[in-house]
Amino acid sequence: MLEAVLFDLDGTVYRGTEEVPGAADAISMLARRGIPYRFVTNRSSRTQDTILRHLQSLGVPCELEHVMTTAQATARYLCSQAKELAREQNSMRAYVIGEEGLRLALGETDIVLAEDKVDWVVVGYDADFSYEKMERACLLIREGAQLIGTNPDPFFHTDKGLSPETGAMVAAIEAGSECKALYVGKPQPLLLQVCLDQMNVRAEHTLMIGDNLYTDIPAGASAGTKTALILTGVCTEEEAQSAPTPPDYIVADYDAFNRVVEELCQA
Repeated sequence: MLEAVLFDLDGTVYRGTEEVPGAADAISMLARRGIPYRFVTNRSSRTQDTILRHLQSLGVPCELEHVMTTAQATARYLCSQAKELAREQNSMRAYVIGEEGLRLALGETDIVLAEDKVDWVVVGYDADFSYEKMERACLLIREGAQLIGTNPDPFFHTDKGLSPETGAMVAAIEAGSECKALYVGKPQPLLLQVCLDQMNVRAEHTLMIGDNLYTDIPAGASAGTKTALILTGVCTEEEAQSAPTPPDYIVADYDAFNRVVEELCQA
C-alpha cells in the first residue's frame, strides 16, 4: 500500500534550472492517481512561492500546500511547542537569524520575533551572518533560550565553490554558547514528520525519494518511511551498498521509480 510520496528537490526533481528527466510526468501520474505528495527541502532561505514557481515552470503539478521547506516546518514545530507551553505565558518569542523564507514563515504564526527575552534562537541560512548576530544568539542562549537550527548542512554548491550553509553558522553559535542545537531538517526526521501529520498519512505507507544517502535516506528511515535512492544526483549505487543507512530501493531514473510506485500500490 502506498499512501504518500515525499520528494527531495535539488538532484531529485531538478538540477539547478533543469528538470530531472521524467520527474514531471511521474509526479503528474501520482496526481492523477490521487496519491498525495510533498516536496521537502532543507533550504530555509527560499520562500514557498519561489519554489512553487520554479516547479511549475518545469511542468511539475504543484500548489503551495505541496511545498515544505525547513522554514515552514520550523514554524509549525515551534507553534506546536508554543501550544504546549501556552498555560505558562501569554506569547512565545524568537530571535531569528535567517533570510526572507524563514522570517516570512515565522511571521505568519503567533510567535513574536524579538531581540531579547526570547524562548528560542532560530538559525537558518543568512548571507549577512555576522559576529554581532552570533554574539546576540549566544547571550540569549546563555539566558535560557533554546537553539533551533533549520538544517545541519555545513556547505552548499555555488559558482564560487563550496560556500558555508546553516550548519556552519549553527556550529559557531554552539561553540560560543556551549549548547547543542535541535535541528529540524534532514537527516533529522522532524521535517518529514510535519509533512506526514499535514497529510494525515502513515509513515510505513509513505515513500521518501532523494539523491543523498546522508540526508534524504536517513531522514526517511528515522521518520519510519520507506526510502528510495535515485541515481540522478550526488550519490551512486556503489556508495549505497556500504551506506550506514541503506535505502529500501535504488532507482536509476523515473521509469524505475514508477515501477516501485506500482509495486507499492499493489502490495
